[in-house]
Amino acid sequence: MPSNRALAAAFPASYAVHLLEEALVGGGFPAWLGAHAGADVSWPEFLLLNAAGMAVMVGVATGIWRDRIPRLGLAALGTITVVNGALHLGGSILTASYSPGVVSGTLVWLPLGATALRQAASGRIDRPVLLGVLLGLIGHSAISLAALRL
Repeated sequence: MPSNRALAAAFPASYAVHLLEEALVGGGFPAWLGAHAGADVSWPEFLLLNAAGMAVMVGVATGIWRDRIPRLGLAALGTITVVNGALHLGGSILTASYSPGVVSGTLVWLPLGATALRQAASGRIDRPVLLGVLLGLIGHSAISLAALRL
């Protein structure tokens, strides 16, 4: 298993890769979201949402790195990335189209998130892990709802 510090460093780096795919490949995720979910997300809004997401991810990763919230943080970031990767994959399958972000979501975020969740649980699912999963679900839901309502 990788160390907590290695996982903490991998999250912001993987987010940068994921964001580049969402922005630069296949016409961009905002266009795909508009065509398949009816959401009208402008590029400035997309960038603002992702800047907020990156800031949160860097903050949580820093907490993991400094050993302040290792299990909670790993569970939260693991949940966010697994959910995001699964949504990209599911969206691509359901629409029979390329959802910008599906490649990095499937090949990077699903395994990274699963590894973080497994490491956070360390054989026991307790309060820090459950709280991390809950915060990850709330965080991803908040960003998704903001994107769909903009």
